[in-house]
Amino acid sequence: MTTTPPSESLSFYPRSLFTHSLTFNEWARLTAKDIHEGLRRRRGFEGQDIWFYSNHPIRWVRVVGIVVAYDDTEKMVNITVDDGSGYLMDLVAWKGKPPTGKKLKFSFDDLKNVSLHSIIKAKGSLGEFRGNKQLLLRRITVLRDTNEEVNAWTETTKFKKNVLSKPWYLTEEFISEERRRLREAEEEEEKKREKKRAPSSLCCCCQGEDS
Repeated sequence: MTTTPPSESLSFYPRSLFTHSLTFNEWARLTAKDIHEGLRRRRGFEGQDIWFYSNHPIRWVRVVGIVVAYDDTEKMVNITVDDGSGYLMDLVAWKGKPPTGKKLKFSFDDLKNVSLHSIIKAKGSLGEFRGNKQLLLRRITVLRDTNEEVNAWTETTKFKKNVLSKPWYLTEEFISEERRRLREAEEEEEKKREKKRAPSSLCCCCQGEDS
């Protein structure tokens, strides 16, 4: 299915193939630098909350770092994290309806143990405010000790090395087979819809005579 690409040129695949990537349904373990410098939007995917690292489609992100600012306002909680990558990352939890209109599921109970200088692991989707990328919180956890912190950083390093360091590539044979499978599935669904729309072969009076 996925092998090393034959050249350095990038192939961007249609959304129907994203489930075959190693990033689309996973928490992408990234640094703040990866997010600010590496993640880009792509034309044709507006409004779908999909970002691309190289040609890897990404919806959800996980970051690790130390809390250097904590601002609790009437409308939201804004946490700034420093992960040592040279960039800061803003984590945002809206208390009401956010400007985007999409309110994420987040339990504010998760913030009870979060304070300045806490080492945290945070997960969420990405948004932008005035051109600055933000992580819209879904989960946040305080790391209890050095071992947990080291393990989290190791996961980030491995994810970048094993997944993001090379482009996502699908063979032409796999793409053709997957398109055929999707086409057959669509045709089967259309047959089911037509069957539901088809009128009964017997009218009401005939049905009554046979009973």
